[in-house]
Amino acid sequence: MLAVRKALGGLVSLIALAGVLVFVPVPYHSHAEGVLWLPEQAIVRAGANGFAGEFLAQPGSAVGKGDVLIECRDPGLEAQRQRSMAKVAELEAEYAANFPTDRAKAQIAFEKLQSERANLSTIRSRLTELIVRAAQDGTFVVPQTADMAGRFYRKGEQMAYVVSDAQPIVRVVVLQDSVDYVRSATDSVRVRLVDRPASIYAARILREVPAGMDLLPSSALAIDGGGEIATDPRETKGPKALQRVFQFDLGFVDGPRADYFGQRVLVRFEHHREPLMEQWYRSIRLLFMSSFDV
Repeated sequence: MLAVRKALGGLVSLIALAGVLVFVPVPYHSHAEGVLWLPEQAIVRAGANGFAGEFLAQPGSAVGKGDVLIECRDPGLEAQRQRSMAKVAELEAEYAANFPTDRAKAQIAFEKLQSERANLSTIRSRLTELIVRAAQDGTFVVPQTADMAGRFYRKGEQMAYVVSDAQPIVRVVVLQDSVDYVRSATDSVRVRLVDRPASIYAARILREVPAGMDLLPSSALAIDGGGEIATDPRETKGPKALQRVFQFDLGFVDGPRADYFGQRVLVRFEHHREPLMEQWYRSIRLLFMSSFDV
């Protein structure tokens, strides 16, 4: 009789344990790493292909939206401007000389003149794009001032920053085995700075880059930079992850100042509560899929 009671007690315990595993929701979360990133309007980019020239605003000084920061140069484009100006002057003289005596020749010269004036206007517009301006109020920050003079920049390439009091964003990289839950089942987000582990900041997901990628936004996320993501040592264009990653931008609810940008952070995504059995099943399934490259 005692043995039966023990067996029944063990069976009840197993049923209770199974019920807990299958039906009782428990907390679930996933981790990722990211870097503090400035908003797009804070990044100073080259407006056109050209060589960096002189600073028209002193690095470290306060600037306003629209202020001129850097003057870039394109010797080839400047030569085109000189040639076009000379051509316009030549056609204007030809038109003025022919207008009183030969209207047909004057009309031909006028049409050529209009075309060359349009070409000159285009060239001047392109030269204007070489003047780099601030997109917002803030402090003009140039990370490598000594290395900029004479360096060639392509259109859109990052040159400097204008840092304001606005909070930075977090550019976080999520591995493929966590992206579905981060995307669809995140209740809250917590961010911790690597060099200030005692400070935890609440954040929210702002946007996701639509497709997966392999290039990391910062070398700080790679193993060589102190992060956890393995990269291809043969890649020369930038840190390239060995597995597919997904990029999310997070906004702070109440975060650190913008002058902390570039630092690595640890991100914790709190997901919907669910039973342990569901969590285990999903982990085993993901392991199986990754092992067999499904």
